[in-house]
Amino acid sequence: MINNPASLYGGGAFKVDSTAAVNYYLKRQAQDQAKEATLDKYFTHLMDKASPTGMRVDKEGEAFQQSLNNAKNYYIQNKKAILGGDVTAQQKYIELTNQPFQIVAASKEALNTAKTALQIRKTIQGQGEDRWTDQTTGIDAESGLPKLDDNGNYMGLVAHDQKMYDINPDGSVTQNPKFKLFDINSIQTNPKLLNVKELQDYTDNSLTSFQPEDISSGIMKDPNRKGYEIPIIEKGFKKETLAKIGETVKTISEDPSMKATINKLYPYKTWPLQHQVEFDALNKLHNDLYGTDIKNGIDLYATMQVQPRMVTRKDLGTSKLSDDATRARDLEDKKRYFNYTKNTDPTVMANADQVELGFERITPGTYGNVKIEGGVVKNLDGTPYTSPGGQPSVDIPLGALSTEIIDEFPTGTKVKSIAGIKAIVENGKIKFAAIKGRVSGKDYGTINRTVLYNKEFSKNAVPVPIKTVTSTPKTPAAKTGGVVIPGMNKTP
Repeated sequence: MINNPASLYGGGAFKVDSTAAVNYYLKRQAQDQAKEATLDKYFTHLMDKASPTGMRVDKEGEAFQQSLNNAKNYYIQNKKAILGGDVTAQQKYIELTNQPFQIVAASKEALNTAKTALQIRKTIQGQGEDRWTDQTTGIDAESGLPKLDDNGNYMGLVAHDQKMYDINPDGSVTQNPKFKLFDINSIQTNPKLLNVKELQDYTDNSLTSFQPEDISSGIMKDPNRKGYEIPIIEKGFKKETLAKIGETVKTISEDPSMKATINKLYPYKTWPLQHQVEFDALNKLHNDLYGTDIKNGIDLYATMQVQPRMVTRKDLGTSKLSDDATRARDLEDKKRYFNYTKNTDPTVMANADQVELGFERITPGTYGNVKIEGGVVKNLDGTPYTSPGGQPSVDIPLGALSTEIIDEFPTGTKVKSIAGIKAIVENGKIKFAAIKGRVSGKDYGTINRTVLYNKEFSKNAVPVPIKTVTSTPKTPAAKTGGVVIPGMNKTP
């Protein structure tokens, strides 16, 4: 049997040693305090690196600061639960401390997007006019008010320019529904507008294949030359061609730049009212060409391009002798020739014909101030012989006549003397001429070539056929001052 000490039940005082427990408790308390201090330090420094640098301070700066305050206040109010391990409180606090960072990141992205859009906007501005569409800017051009999409939200850059966050009455920070991050790929621009000259140049260059055509022709008397007339040709565009021109203009006007420019310069809603008389004339023309009224700005512009092309012009041709005058001249030539042949010795006629046929064979050479080559008369420098003030003439000496020409005189004919040839030159060609001197002992004066040709001795003139009359040769006299033609041994 175990004997217990008497003091256990009475007698002496019972003492418990608490040193170990106190030490353990103090140690545990110190550990808890250290842990709490560590957690407190961790939680209170979560937002130390949250900085507004690089964000849209004017837009999100207030929301950023409010989010910092909200997280700090929540920590103060819920510190015990947070440090005590309350998971719900800790998660809520973490969310609040994340919000400032989210605001900064979103604001920086919005700022960078706005800068990029601005750079793009500068590069596509044309001629000082902003080419953004209403959808891109988010501003209605007519009213100047923000545009709304089907859901009633702002559009384009206007939506992007709104604050990203709202501060509610209870101090909470939430996203602003009016803000929408701008998508660079959604940029829409209006076509480049042209000035009036660029618009007209583009149109004219597109119509170069349409050239004026002959509409009608006629004849007018030459006021400066009797018996001459001038052909007249009316140039312009026929109705079917004008219709094609209008259709071509309508087609090219579908080009975005053309269409935008036309609608600006000739707005169909207002232009006809401001130019009623002109519009009525254009509308009538459009009806004549297509059977319909003008319906829009492109119809209006196309008809404007057709209207001036309705004007025709008259082109004058080269003045020429009229048919009646030609017939009268030919008749006069025939009469003159008839009278000449009737009153001229047949032998002289034949001789004259022979001389005339030889003019193309004038010996080439220089005669005075001219050169003659193949019947062509030239100046000494080789240029065509011309002389101001009427038809020029040249004297061709007898030495210019070839023996072939002389030999062509009928056998038995004596040429008493030939002083030479008087030739009239027109455009470098001998048009008519005359021999000067006496033939067969008689002085017949000048035998004029003009009576021997038809058609005023043009390039296609045909000499009158030679009618040679044989004369009766006689024994030549011992004394003769004339020229004896080879083969001739008798004088007439």
